[in-house]
Amino acid sequence: MGSVKRVAIAVLLVVLLCVAACGNDEPEPALAVPSWAKVAPEQLAEAKIRSNFVGPPDSDLLVSEHKFIRWKTIVGDRRFRQVYTASALALSPNGKWLASGGDFGDIKIWESRGGREAHTLRGHRDVVRALAYTPDGELLVSGSRDGTLQLWLAASGQLKQTFRAEVGHLRCLAVSPDGSWVVSGGTAGVLEISDLATGATRRTLQRTRRRWPHSSEVVGVAVGPDSKRIVAGCKDGSLEVWGAATGELLHSLPRQKRAVTCIAMGPAGERIVVGCADGTVHVSDAMTGQSVSVMRGHTAEVLGVLAGPKSKWVASCSRDGTVKLWDTASGRLLRTLSGHRGPVHTLARDALGSWLISGSEDDRLRKWDVATGRESQPSNGLGGMVLGLAVEERGARAIVRMAHGSLAVVDAVSGEPLQALAGRTDRLPFDVIAANWRFTLALKTEEIAALWSHRTGQVVASASNVVASTPNTDPRISALCMSPDGTWFVTALLDGTLRSWVAETGKPIRTFKGGPDWGPLFVAVGPDPTWFVSGHFENMNTRFLGILKIWSTADGTLLRTLRGHHDAVQSVSFGPGGDWIVSGSAGGVLIMWDPMSGKLLRKMFGPVGDVGPIEVSADGNYIFAVGGDRRLRVWEASTGAAVDNIWIDGVAMCMALRGDEILIGCRNGTICTYSWRPKPK
Repeated sequence: MGSVKRVAIAVLLVVLLCVAACGNDEPEPALAVPSWAKVAPEQLAEAKIRSNFVGPPDSDLLVSEHKFIRWKTIVGDRRFRQVYTASALALSPNGKWLASGGDFGDIKIWESRGGREAHTLRGHRDVVRALAYTPDGELLVSGSRDGTLQLWLAASGQLKQTFRAEVGHLRCLAVSPDGSWVVSGGTAGVLEISDLATGATRRTLQRTRRRWPHSSEVVGVAVGPDSKRIVAGCKDGSLEVWGAATGELLHSLPRQKRAVTCIAMGPAGERIVVGCADGTVHVSDAMTGQSVSVMRGHTAEVLGVLAGPKSKWVASCSRDGTVKLWDTASGRLLRTLSGHRGPVHTLARDALGSWLISGSEDDRLRKWDVATGRESQPSNGLGGMVLGLAVEERGARAIVRMAHGSLAVVDAVSGEPLQALAGRTDRLPFDVIAANWRFTLALKTEEIAALWSHRTGQVVASASNVVASTPNTDPRISALCMSPDGTWFVTALLDGTLRSWVAETGKPIRTFKGGPDWGPLFVAVGPDPTWFVSGHFENMNTRFLGILKIWSTADGTLLRTLRGHHDAVQSVSFGPGGDWIVSGSAGGVLIMWDPMSGKLLRKMFGPVGDVGPIEVSADGNYIFAVGGDRRLRVWEASTGAAVDNIWIDGVAMCMALRGDEILIGCRNGTICTYSWRPKPK
């Protein structure tokens, strides 16, 4: 049962991307770039792309004796762009720097006003759940789900110290106003006070009452301005005030009806603000525990709260994707800040309370003017995934699918919009796209593939996979690819059927049938258009193995089957002239094959998790592959020896090579360019 479940997950998650370079000697036709005035208003709203991004500073140029890495965001606005969910925010005391923590343990430091990225801090091995600056602004304290606290020098981004917090999976932390200690809480239901100078544990505060198992989990913590009181909010809805010096439980505030999800204290320590799972926000008097006001308006659980200057207003963010500002005394809703396309997890504000920054699952940090509710620094990113790259002699084009289904062509060097592809593609279970220098091939619906022209932006051909309605038939398209010259393309159905089509008319050429195995998971056409490759599953004694099939384009016959992978084969690339191919599987293995004889030439190991996009250098000397661990690995093709291992600033969806540059399109809507050169021998 475990194997079947693994197969099902692999089939649903595999991303089938096909990068094709121009394979003929004909000069490229001039690209007709329409003015945006010619685009219909509804298309303009869906596909307009802006490229006024701010690049990273020169200090982010990493140079060693054998590799040169240039970080460059091509698509969208670099300002305040977090890789995946911004799970934690902290603003420096002087308001100059903003720290944001991400899902993969990375921390980014930004200029809060200009939005320029200054540093990326890497040290945690799991999601960063909490961040806080010391009062003097010299240190940044980060807490992760991996159970560690890390101290960073705020100016340089250098890691100063790491120590463990024995609180289970860490959920929250707060630094004392005197800057001498930090308190953290987590799933173990305890609060731990740690000395910032030594990392030693000063005191552990243990909760004794539980309503049900695991209900004692600490989800929020705040420290009073005098550093004498600690307020903790727990999953069972209880609020407790502790003495920081003695570790004594001073008093318990009225229990909330639903689980507490976040907690904050007013600047003067006079108010306690609590967010709950039922979407309500509660404000209580910190000294008496009496309720001051209750705010109702969120339609989902509250994920973050903070209090404004003198606690006159309260801000809350929620899983419903909004940020709300409330009047503290009356509980009246002042305004709703809308713009995020996903749950908003965290908030930060400047000392004067003039602006807010919110972080969301839509990979954006947004900056809001508190007085007007306007977004004072709009984020101009794509809001979609980079699904394909097309490389030609004079540059590269990126094909981007927006979150709402529209397609656009972007110049991958300048970030300038080139073309809005007419029409929408449905929200599909698979991200299936292929592109070359002339056309973009993608799904229009689950059963119809369409070909867009880069000259006009219009659909020039549409192919419908009509199959008989039988119990073992699945008409959905699972993969597609295009020939290098763009004259024909292939689609694959989940029932194992492959079809080739004339690109100009969308008429079918022939059908390929290859047996009862699972898939195809992908199809790929190499430099030699007389044959192509598809990837499948094969059931061998209740174990599913990944296989490759090589087909004759001319007559549709199966030439040979390649066996050697022990997991799903997810991507393939071709050596110069198609003399050899290299395939990558979900088990982190790459295999080089002779396609004519079917002989396994060598195996290469390295990626942790799935093997993503694979590319081969133009001279055939090096193989590039991105793994599920967000690392770009390089192998020597002649020996299979690993020669490089580079961190990728995003989850790779596609890859293309242009000279000594490697372009990687990421799930977060950016394209990173890496300039790589082999080490001299």
